[in-house]
Amino acid sequence: MTERLSRPGVDLVLKLGEHNAPRGCQNSDCDLGGDYYVLTDDVLSVFACDTHLEDAVERAQA
Repeated sequence: MTERLSRPGVDLVLKLGEHNAPRGCQNSDCDLGGDYYVLTDDVLSVFACDTHLEDAVERAQA
């Protein structure tokens, strides 16, 4: 099941469920899966792992 997370200043942060297609983390040096979908502005989004989620959220808040 997909879970929506609340992050101030970010329109959408979703924790992806087991039925979502696997994605790579937005950090090119990371081998972990992108378990989170973060809408960074009106048209751009990234997938992030647990380790890089806050980096993606900070970019979206900027």
